[in-house]
Amino acid sequence: MLNENKQLDAKIQKARELQRQTEALMKDIKRTAIKEIHQYMARYNITLEELGATAASKTKAAAPAADQQPKKAVKRVKVSPKYQSEDGLQTWTGRGLKPKWLKAELDAGRKLEDFLIKTE
Repeated sequence: MLNENKQLDAKIQKARELQRQTEALMKDIKRTAIKEIHQYMARYNITLEELGATAASKTKAAAPAADQQPKKAVKRVKVSPKYQSEDGLQTWTGRGLKPKWLKAELDAGRKLEDFLIKTE
């Protein structure tokens, strides 16, 4: 058992070291890429504003055409809770999956009607 723990610790340590090496390598790659980008920008006299305009124009190309109507967002209505736990701290609207607290009570033999919030 002790030997297995040592082996597991060694593997975890190796994984952490590989992660550190990967992060360092990615930093170097990124640093090199940025340096090359700066060189291209200087060589071709490209400004940051021009790069921003290029990115914006590509985003506009993905937008729907002017003759197409954009889809309207579905308006969601807040629903009042229909069921609550005995302590009154947890509620459920009756929509979607049953919450864990209610499922546990139902599995214990209780009925859904036992948790109805009484409206007067």
